[in-house]
Amino acid sequence: LRAIAGSGAKQNRPIGGHLHFNIPPYLNVIIALDEYLGKPQLKYSPRNISGRFGRPLDIQPKPWGFEYRSLPSWICHPDLAYLVLVAAYCVVDTARKDELFVPT
Repeated sequence: LRAIAGSGAKQNRPIGGHLHFNIPPYLNVIIALDEYLGKPQLKYSPRNISGRFGRPLDIQPKPWGFEYRSLPSWICHPDLAYLVLVAAYCVVDTARKDELFVPT
């Protein structure tokens, strides 16, 4: 068996790497996620943004919170996956504690 992960791993078709958060989709949280996770990762992703996923501020509200969908695939390496999860936690935790927190 062979498994392939990562942006455009299969026939150059974009795949996303979304995260689930069980908090309301506050705008400052979403902007912070874009600035500290979404935009930096797009620099290193070969995929083209297309379809429903991958645009800035791309979220899907859910009954339990929201799904952040702006990220390219981040499960292609264990270290990258760990860093994305830790960074996402830190960004959301900071933005939730400080309602005026908006990255510049």
